[in-house]
Amino acid sequence: MSPRNLVWVLCIGGIIVGCQVAEGLLSKKQGTTYQAEGIRINKTFGLMTPEQFVENIKSSLNFDDEYLLESIMSDHLLALGGVDFRTVKQRSHIPSGQSQLTIHRLAWEIAQKVVETDVILEGKKEPPRAFTEVTIAVDRPYLPDDIRLPPEIQFSIKQGDRRYHAQLNELYWRLLSRPPSDAEVENMTKLFIQTLASENSAVASWKAVLFVLLASMEYWNI
Repeated sequence: MSPRNLVWVLCIGGIIVGCQVAEGLLSKKQGTTYQAEGIRINKTFGLMTPEQFVENIKSSLNFDDEYLLESIMSDHLLALGGVDFRTVKQRSHIPSGQSQLTIHRLAWEIAQKVVETDVILEGKKEPPRAFTEVTIAVDRPYLPDDIRLPPEIQFSIKQGDRRYHAQLNELYWRLLSRPPSDAEVENMTKLFIQTLASENSAVASWKAVLFVLLASMEYWNI
């Protein structure tokens, strides 16, 4: 299974059945694929409002694509439990299949936009907005096969590995207000490496990592 398909398995696997089980952030390896774990919804669980989502994206990722953010309110308001005061007059914070699919779509669009914007800023030698700890197109985890490379190249990759882990930690703090667990670091790094091997692009790997965080129910839970 390609990493791109793997990401969408994480999406579809998280759709709620009967509003009882929501997608969790952590993934666990089963055979050669990953499967999203589920968390049981209790009475205090609920989705953030569309307005809260837009403001969170602006503040946590310094994201200012007004066209995309406005489209969330105009095109996806009701799917995310919002109110239009015509057909719907009361908010819904209960996750549904429709809201999950909408969340995954928006998470993918925003992940691509955020990463691509910072790549452009890096190219212009301007400060990035979200990826402040890493050179997106270059830095990656240190791999076992790197031991075969010349020492000076290994040193450069290890420097990039440290920046990679610093950036992953930074994304968790920005979006979930906590550091990643050891298991989350392991799973995210596996996803990063698999995407890198398939797409030959660290940029694509960061899009996959950011998507998983933005699509997680931990991020959307209020």
